[in-house]
Amino acid sequence: MRRWSKTGISIILAIGIAFYMLSGSAFAESPGSATTLPFPADRLEIHHLSIGQADSTFIMLPNGQTMLIDAGLPLRSNHVTDGERIVQYIQSLGVNAIDYLVVTHPHFDHIAALPSVIDAFEIQNIFMPDITHTTQAFVRVLDAIERNGLTIQTVQAGDELFNFAGLRANFAAPNSQRYRNLNNYSIVTRLEYGGKYFLFMGDAEAIVENEILEAGHGIAADVIMAGHHGSNTSSTLPFLQAVSPQIAVISVGNGNSYGHPHTEVLDRLAALGVDVYRTDLDGTIVIIYHNGNLSVQRTGRSVL
Repeated sequence: MRRWSKTGISIILAIGIAFYMLSGSAFAESPGSATTLPFPADRLEIHHLSIGQADSTFIMLPNGQTMLIDAGLPLRSNHVTDGERIVQYIQSLGVNAIDYLVVTHPHFDHIAALPSVIDAFEIQNIFMPDITHTTQAFVRVLDAIERNGLTIQTVQAGDELFNFAGLRANFAAPNSQRYRNLNNYSIVTRLEYGGKYFLFMGDAEAIVENEILEAGHGIAADVIMAGHHGSNTSSTLPFLQAVSPQIAVISVGNGNSYGHPHTEVLDRLAALGVDVYRTDLDGTIVIIYHNGNLSVQRTGRSVL
């Protein structure tokens, strides 16, 4: 992993963003937690927030630490007001710090609420792919990182996020630094706890799925967050067969203009006997693993 900050960045929106990458040491195996345990020990909770056509997943780890994968907003959202609603949802769980903030890639629907999150919580570690973007939304994220004196750790496939007894997370992508589509820089995270596996795909598409399969990364998972909001650019049949999930979660906006989730993906999941949950139909979806039991709660409520 490499670490970089926004210090010394010169931003010229018309021509892009130029900055220096600062090399640093690998992420420590057992980082300290800033989180006061607000929930039962040995209980894993994964909150797939219902925020329209966007992604944000908040995870309460069984060791008392917390993790957030993305904090996006739909394109027509107010990035300030709606960002605060995501903050309020997380705070309502009794949380005041985020130990691991994983930003899959710099698209608006994955990052727009990040400034609100970064300003509101004590952030211990931020992880991003080694790619920049020239949008105002991305600049606001960099501003928030600098304002709070934080640094970014860039990651690649094979890096380990953490490794505790019975609790582990690692990255299966990105496997390259040269993609035409920004979606394919997405960080793919695999979380393991108590013999159960959870896979978070970001917006990774078929090319990334093929790279993961060819690289031989362990990707079998009990629960998968389907890539790219259930688009047919992702969730190929060979990949789904290799993952062999019991449950799939799709973060998607009601009546979105993209037609997500696509029928082809739903058909593939159905053919494999996978139980599908959707934020447009089920509201915020909470996956709970505790005392050997895996359960799903459908709140029927949207965060926004």
